[in-house]
Amino acid sequence: MPPRQSVKRSYLNFSSRYIHKPIEISCLFCHDAHASDFPNELHASMPGLCMSCHGTNAEKIVHSTQPFPLFEGRSVLPPKVFEKLSSLDLSLKYIHEPVGISCVFCHNAHSSNFPDELHAPVHDLCIACHGANAEKIVKSEQPFHLFDSQVTLPSKLFKTLRGLVLTPDGKRGHPEKGHLVFAPAKDNKPEFNCLSCHTPHATDSNEKLLVKHREFKCLDCHN
Repeated sequence: MPPRQSVKRSYLNFSSRYIHKPIEISCLFCHDAHASDFPNELHASMPGLCMSCHGTNAEKIVHSTQPFPLFEGRSVLPPKVFEKLSSLDLSLKYIHEPVGISCVFCHNAHSSNFPDELHAPVHDLCIACHGANAEKIVKSEQPFHLFDSQVTLPSKLFKTLRGLVLTPDGKRGHPEKGHLVFAPAKDNKPEFNCLSCHTPHATDSNEKLLVKHREFKCLDCHN
Protein backbone atom coordinates (compact mmCIF):
# COMPACT_ATOMS: atom_id res chain seq x y z
CA MET A 1 0.00 0.00 0.00
CA PRO A 2 1.53 3.38 -1.01
CA PRO A 3 2.35 5.81 1.80
CA ARG A 4 -0.39 8.25 2.67
CA GLN A 5 0.22 11.67 1.13
CA SER A 6 -0.24 14.91 2.99
CA VAL A 7 -3.26 16.81 1.68
CA LYS A 8 -3.62 20.57 2.06
CA ARG A 9 -7.23 21.29 2.88
CA SER A 10 -9.03 24.57 2.30
CA TYR A 11 -11.70 25.76 4.69
CA LEU A 12 -14.80 27.70 3.79
CA ASN A 13 -16.04 30.49 6.01
CA PHE A 14 -19.83 30.47 5.86
CA SER A 15 -20.00 33.17 8.51
CA SER A 16 -18.76 35.74 5.97
CA ARG A 17 -21.18 38.48 5.01
CA TYR A 18 -21.26 37.60 1.32
CA ILE A 19 -21.47 34.03 0.03
CA HIS A 20 -21.03 33.17 -3.64
CA LYS A 21 -24.49 31.89 -4.57
CA PRO A 22 -23.43 28.52 -6.06
CA ILE A 23 -21.72 27.64 -2.76
CA GLU A 24 -25.07 27.75 -1.00
CA ILE A 25 -26.49 25.19 -3.44
CA SER A 26 -23.82 22.73 -4.56
CA CYS A 27 -20.02 22.60 -4.62
CA LEU A 28 -20.35 20.27 -7.61
CA PHE A 29 -21.33 23.14 -9.88
CA CYS A 30 -17.62 24.04 -9.97
CA HIS A 31 -15.80 21.00 -8.53
CA ASP A 32 -15.69 17.34 -9.50
CA ALA A 33 -16.12 15.20 -6.40
CA HIS A 34 -13.73 12.52 -7.64
CA ALA A 35 -11.04 13.63 -10.09
CA SER A 36 -10.15 16.34 -12.55
CA ASP A 37 -7.43 17.51 -14.93
CA PHE A 38 -7.52 20.93 -13.25
CA PRO A 39 -6.26 22.13 -9.83
CA ASN A 40 -8.67 21.92 -6.91
CA GLU A 41 -10.69 19.36 -8.90
CA LEU A 42 -12.34 22.17 -10.88
CA HIS A 43 -14.33 21.38 -14.01
CA ALA A 44 -12.24 23.81 -16.07
CA SER A 45 -9.34 26.21 -15.80
CA MET A 46 -9.59 29.91 -15.01
CA PRO A 47 -11.09 32.14 -16.27
CA GLY A 48 -13.14 29.70 -18.37
CA LEU A 49 -14.74 28.21 -15.27
CA CYS A 50 -16.21 31.53 -14.14
CA MET A 51 -17.06 32.73 -17.63
CA SER A 52 -19.11 29.58 -18.28
CA CYS A 53 -21.78 31.24 -16.12
CA HIS A 54 -20.79 34.90 -16.14
CA GLY A 55 -20.16 35.13 -19.89
CA THR A 56 -22.51 34.66 -22.81
CA ASN A 57 -24.46 31.94 -20.96
CA ALA A 58 -25.60 34.24 -18.15
CA GLU A 59 -28.99 35.25 -19.54
CA LYS A 60 -29.64 31.75 -20.89
CA ILE A 61 -29.01 30.20 -17.47
CA VAL A 62 -31.27 32.65 -15.64
CA HIS A 63 -34.17 32.13 -18.05
CA SER A 64 -33.71 28.44 -18.83
CA THR A 65 -36.70 26.24 -18.04
CA GLN A 66 -34.62 23.09 -18.54
CA PRO A 67 -31.48 21.77 -16.80
CA PHE A 68 -28.49 23.65 -18.23
CA PRO A 69 -25.37 21.50 -18.91
CA LEU A 70 -21.86 22.92 -18.54
CA PHE A 71 -18.39 21.50 -19.16
CA GLU A 72 -19.60 18.82 -21.58
CA GLY A 73 -22.25 17.74 -19.10
CA ARG A 74 -19.94 17.30 -16.10
CA SER A 75 -22.00 19.93 -14.31
CA VAL A 76 -25.73 20.51 -14.74
CA LEU A 77 -27.53 23.56 -13.37
CA PRO A 78 -31.20 23.10 -12.40
CA PRO A 79 -33.64 25.39 -14.22
CA LYS A 80 -34.20 28.79 -12.59
CA VAL A 81 -31.43 28.07 -10.10
CA PHE A 82 -30.27 31.72 -10.12
CA GLU A 83 -32.60 34.71 -10.05
CA LYS A 84 -29.84 36.91 -11.45
CA LEU A 85 -26.34 36.42 -12.79
CA SER A 86 -23.86 39.18 -13.60
CA SER A 87 -22.54 39.04 -17.15
CA LEU A 88 -19.11 40.09 -18.44
CA ASP A 89 -18.31 40.78 -22.09
CA LEU A 90 -14.69 39.80 -22.70
CA SER A 91 -15.03 40.32 -26.45
CA LEU A 92 -14.40 44.04 -25.95
CA LYS A 93 -11.20 45.60 -27.27
CA TYR A 94 -9.35 46.10 -24.00
CA ILE A 95 -9.34 43.59 -21.14
CA HIS A 96 -7.87 44.23 -17.71
CA GLU A 97 -4.94 41.81 -17.71
CA PRO A 98 -5.78 39.90 -14.49
CA VAL A 99 -9.27 39.16 -15.85
CA GLY A 100 -7.80 37.14 -18.69
CA ILE A 101 -5.79 35.00 -16.24
CA SER A 102 -7.84 34.32 -13.12
CA CYS A 103 -10.92 35.85 -11.51
CA VAL A 104 -9.70 34.78 -8.07
CA PHE A 105 -6.94 37.39 -8.08
CA CYS A 106 -9.67 39.86 -7.09
CA HIS A 107 -12.63 37.69 -6.04
CA ASN A 108 -12.93 34.95 -3.46
CA ALA A 109 -14.72 32.09 -5.19
CA HIS A 110 -16.52 31.10 -2.00
CA SER A 111 -17.18 33.89 0.49
CA SER A 112 -16.05 37.30 1.65
CA ASN A 113 -16.96 40.16 3.96
CA PHE A 114 -16.87 42.54 0.99
CA PRO A 115 -19.41 42.99 -1.82
CA ASP A 116 -18.98 40.89 -4.97
CA GLU A 117 -16.86 38.52 -2.88
CA LEU A 118 -13.82 40.80 -3.29
CA HIS A 119 -10.72 40.12 -1.21
CA ALA A 120 -10.73 43.69 0.11
CA PRO A 121 -12.61 46.99 -0.27
CA VAL A 122 -12.36 48.33 -3.84
CA HIS A 123 -9.71 50.98 -3.16
CA ASP A 124 -7.49 48.62 -1.14
CA LEU A 125 -7.95 45.89 -3.74
CA CYS A 126 -6.71 48.06 -6.62
CA ILE A 127 -3.74 49.69 -4.89
CA ALA A 128 -2.57 46.31 -3.61
CA CYS A 129 -1.16 45.85 -7.13
CA HIS A 130 -1.10 49.40 -8.51
CA GLY A 131 0.37 51.03 -5.41
CA ALA A 132 3.76 50.50 -3.79
CA ASN A 133 3.76 46.78 -4.67
CA ALA A 134 3.72 47.32 -8.45
CA GLU A 135 7.47 47.18 -9.08
CA LYS A 136 7.94 44.36 -6.57
CA ILE A 137 5.29 42.24 -8.29
CA VAL A 138 6.81 42.73 -11.75
CA LYS A 139 10.35 41.97 -10.62
CA SER A 140 9.63 39.25 -8.07
CA GLU A 141 11.36 35.93 -8.71
CA GLN A 142 9.05 34.23 -6.21
CA PRO A 143 5.25 34.00 -5.91
CA PHE A 144 3.91 37.24 -4.45
CA HIS A 145 1.29 37.05 -1.70
CA LEU A 146 -1.55 39.53 -1.22
CA PHE A 147 -4.47 39.92 1.22
CA ASP A 148 -2.99 37.82 4.01
CA SER A 149 -2.02 35.16 1.44
CA GLN A 150 -5.57 34.74 0.18
CA VAL A 151 -4.04 35.47 -3.24
CA THR A 152 -0.72 34.29 -4.62
CA LEU A 153 0.52 35.87 -7.85
CA PRO A 154 2.94 33.65 -9.80
CA SER A 155 6.37 35.18 -10.35
CA LYS A 156 6.80 37.28 -13.50
CA LEU A 157 3.04 37.17 -14.05
CA PHE A 158 2.83 40.71 -15.42
CA LYS A 159 5.42 42.19 -17.75
CA THR A 160 4.26 45.68 -16.86
CA LEU A 161 2.11 47.02 -14.07
CA ARG A 162 1.28 50.67 -13.66
CA GLY A 163 2.30 51.86 -10.24
CA LEU A 164 0.62 54.94 -8.78
CA VAL A 165 2.51 57.47 -6.68
CA LEU A 166 -0.02 58.26 -3.98
CA THR A 167 -0.02 60.21 -0.74
CA PRO A 168 0.86 58.12 2.34
CA ASP A 169 -2.82 57.63 3.16
CA GLY A 170 -3.45 56.42 -0.42
CA LYS A 171 -6.28 58.90 -0.95
CA ARG A 172 -4.69 61.32 -3.43
CA GLY A 173 -2.20 61.40 -6.30
CA HIS A 174 -3.90 60.02 -9.43
CA PRO A 175 -4.22 60.85 -12.31
CA GLU A 176 -2.19 63.86 -11.19
CA LYS A 177 -0.61 65.07 -7.96
CA GLY A 178 -3.23 66.05 -5.42
CA HIS A 179 -6.14 64.55 -7.34
CA LEU A 180 -8.62 62.65 -5.19
CA VAL A 181 -8.41 58.85 -5.41
CA PHE A 182 -10.65 57.82 -2.55
CA ALA A 183 -13.38 59.43 -0.45
CA PRO A 184 -15.92 57.63 1.76
CA ALA A 185 -19.64 57.90 1.12
CA LYS A 186 -21.01 61.14 2.55
CA ASP A 187 -24.09 63.36 2.37
CA ASN A 188 -25.99 61.02 0.09
CA LYS A 189 -22.98 60.78 -2.23
CA PRO A 190 -21.60 57.32 -3.00
CA GLU A 191 -18.06 56.33 -2.15
CA PHE A 192 -15.51 57.70 -4.62
CA ASN A 193 -13.00 55.01 -5.58
CA CYS A 194 -11.22 53.52 -8.59
CA LEU A 195 -14.50 52.24 -10.03
CA SER A 196 -15.86 55.78 -10.18
CA CYS A 197 -13.70 56.25 -13.28
CA HIS A 198 -12.49 52.80 -14.31
CA THR A 199 -14.08 49.52 -15.26
CA PRO A 200 -12.29 46.52 -13.71
CA HIS A 201 -13.01 44.01 -16.46
CA ALA A 202 -13.16 45.17 -20.08
CA THR A 203 -13.93 48.19 -22.23
CA ASP A 204 -13.91 49.48 -25.79
CA SER A 205 -12.61 52.89 -24.76
CA ASN A 206 -9.06 53.48 -23.52
CA GLU A 207 -6.56 50.67 -23.08
CA LYS A 208 -4.46 52.19 -20.29
CA LEU A 209 -7.20 53.94 -18.35
CA LEU A 210 -10.01 51.44 -18.89
CA VAL A 211 -12.36 54.36 -18.43
CA LYS A 212 -16.03 53.49 -18.22
CA HIS A 213 -17.35 55.72 -20.97
CA ARG A 214 -16.09 56.42 -24.46
CA GLU A 215 -16.97 60.09 -23.96
CA PHE A 216 -15.71 60.26 -20.39
CA LYS A 217 -15.33 63.88 -19.27
CA CYS A 218 -13.72 65.27 -16.14
CA LEU A 219 -16.56 67.76 -15.96
CA ASP A 220 -18.88 64.88 -15.10
CA CYS A 221 -17.56 65.41 -11.57
CA HIS A 222 -15.96 68.86 -11.75
CA ASN A 223 -19.00 71.02 -12.42
